[in-house]
Amino acid sequence: MSTLRGTDITLSGLEPGTTHVFRVRGGTTTGGYSGWSALVNFTTPLPPTITCDPGHVKGMSDEGLPTCTACPAGTFGNATGLVAQANCTVCPAGHYCGLGASEPTSCAAGTVASTTGLATCLPCEAGTYQDDEGGTECKPCTLGGYCPIGSTIAKPCIEGSFGNVTGLTSQGGCHACPAGHACSLGATGPTPCAAGSVAPSESSDECSPCANGTFQGSEGEVACAPCTTGGSCPPR
Repeated sequence: MSTLRGTDITLSGLEPGTTHVFRVRGGTTTGGYSGWSALVNFTTPLPPTITCDPGHVKGMSDEGLPTCTACPAGTFGNATGLVAQANCTVCPAGHYCGLGASEPTSCAAGTVASTTGLATCLPCEAGTYQDDEGGTECKPCTLGGYCPIGSTIAKPCIEGSFGNVTGLTSQGGCHACPAGHACSLGATGPTPCAAGSVAPSESSDECSPCANGTFQGSEGEVACAPCTTGGSCPPR
């Protein structure tokens, strides 16, 4: 008696979710035709379905399985179910977007993003500052102060010095207060000592009153004069 011989059939290139019908004929162990046939009806399975989180887009792995891929740095995706990298949105100026960002993040004070599509914000250069979040450009450092790299506000020139130009980058750019003048913290220029007071040396933050028995009738002087004969010079 003849027996049927099984044969494995491998099919490729079939679209998922499609239906196919094949006619199968029986054979014998002797290689002959058994005289029977059957129709085989089957549907190719659909791949597993996934929904990608914001900041990611749906893709396909080398094995044909669905995967989620992060939006590139400099872009963001604020919705679920994105299906292509083109669905990711370019990061706006004043913000940065890291890999897989779901929303743009405002640049911190002291940093800026002057163009779109940046993955990180850049620190303000020395001589400039930015005191707000989400800035697109840095501001020149203000009078009476200096701004190191990444400044959020100008640092004041120390007492006994002044800054009379914008854009200073360090305390070294502040000028020493000249003799006969005083310069308070963050001064934009030297202030002459008032009559009756003096500043004998430079870098003074305040003027000293003339001592008893001396006087000074002019502004901006460095020394007091002895009281004139017949006059009285009480302490100021």
